[in-house]
Amino acid sequence: MREKDRDLRRRRQRRQKRLKRRHQAALRENAEKLQASKRAAKKGAEAPAAAAAEGEAKKKPAAKKAPAKKAAAKGEEGEG
Repeated sequence: MREKDRDLRRRRQRRQKRLKRRHQAALRENAEKLQASKRAAKKGAEAPAAAAAEGEAKKKPAAKKAPAKKAAAKGEEGEG
């Protein structure tokens, strides 16, 4: 009886593991399909976006800013 229980337990674990992997694979496949339910873009919104993208491509890179000055520590102010 003990061997039979052990065998049944092992089979059950294997089945659970197999079903778990199958479920995870199905979720991965369906993840791409779920993205299709996004809200539709407004009509005519693509033309200004394309023009803005071209304008950004022609701009020069932004100038680098100087590093920020560190605040003086309380002991270094010279109030004493």
